[in-house]
Amino acid sequence: MAKAIKNKVYNEFWEDENLNVKKVEKTTESIVPSEEIKKLEKKLTKKVSGLEKELKELKEEKVQEVQEVVEESIKPVNTPRGWHARNSFIDDEGNEFSKGVFIGKAKIEEKPKKEIKPPIKKEVQPKIEIKKEEEPILITPSTVKVLGNKDIYQQYVTDGIPFKMYFRGNLIFDSKVQPPKNYPVFQDDGFILFGKNYIYRGIRIEKY
Repeated sequence: MAKAIKNKVYNEFWEDENLNVKKVEKTTESIVPSEEIKKLEKKLTKKVSGLEKELKELKEEKVQEVQEVVEESIKPVNTPRGWHARNSFIDDEGNEFSKGVFIGKAKIEEKPKKEIKPPIKKEVQPKIEIKKEEEPILITPSTVKVLGNKDIYQQYVTDGIPFKMYFRGNLIFDSKVQPPKNYPVFQDDGFILFGKNYIYRGIRIEKY
């Protein structure tokens, strides 16, 4: 298919008849036998293990050198006369030396701790208290005299105590306001107040 770009016509490259396209022949890659791979793995494993062993030995030598330098630099805290000639000398900090050379920390044997047995508790028998039976106290009820409205009224009048009288909640008499001539007249079944008969039921007498 021809295309025009800026007044120029060109053809797609696959439409060119003179184009030579070489066919690529498929080539099969050579496959390595599994036996050779196994042999190579064994060689590599052996070589790696050898290198690891050498590295470990180098580390141990280095640690030994550093330890020797450290041991040489350690000196006892207290240096009594002839300490460097002793086969075993321990300073105040527990460092052990042999012929003047530090050989490590001295092993201190710990004394076995004594077992502390708990004290044996003596069983204390509880004291048994025998309580004596108390004789019951007989209380005789006192005879309380219940005062009626008539008795209360007579007591207030005799003692000169001012009082009020209520009938069914309404105030009907006030001794401070009324003269003695207007005082109620009490009878057995009721009383007369201002010419009107009242029964005791519903009457309440209160003092000031």
